[in-house]
Amino acid sequence: MDKKWIFLIAVALLVFVFLCIVTLVVLVFFGIISIPAIFYLLGVSNASSSLRQCTFSPGFTCVTYKLHAGTGELDLDLGQGTGHKIQITNLACTQSTNTNSISYENTEGYPSSPVTLVSGNHTYLSRSDSSHLVRCTDADGNLPSGMTAGSTYTGRIYMNYTEVDTGIHRMATAAFTETYRE
Repeated sequence: MDKKWIFLIAVALLVFVFLCIVTLVVLVFFGIISIPAIFYLLGVSNASSSLRQCTFSPGFTCVTYKLHAGTGELDLDLGQGTGHKIQITNLACTQSTNTNSISYENTEGYPSSPVTLVSGNHTYLSRSDSSHLVRCTDADGNLPSGMTAGSTYTGRIYMNYTEVDTGIHRMATAAFTETYRE
């Protein structure tokens, strides 16, 4: 093989690697894939201890979140960019996938005191030291067994809200996987 072909192959490989890196950066930027998921896909980390997910429908993002060991209490700081001022009227964290049977019994503060969130901002919707508190439950609405630090919870977060300017009632859903932490 002459030097010209070796050079062309090397340039093609560099372009390919560059495009792969740019694609990953774009996917992370738009929240389509998380950084821990990239490490998992590359085999760099242990998925059972590091893979976390809180992916809402478009217009919402989990800024920070934590699931408390022993209590199942959820700390959730949610950002929204729907273009509307909204009032969150109910929030649930459950392993149920049936939206008709969601239990809001492990929720404190909702719906008697809805949370208002302006587009472009974020706020805690649930926090262990506030009047709005959500506990993550099993599919039957009970606290799951095995809520020890290091074990993993997988479920969904359901959020009922109203657009203040239009009066339209909506539900946003998040896929949620988190490790119980102290």
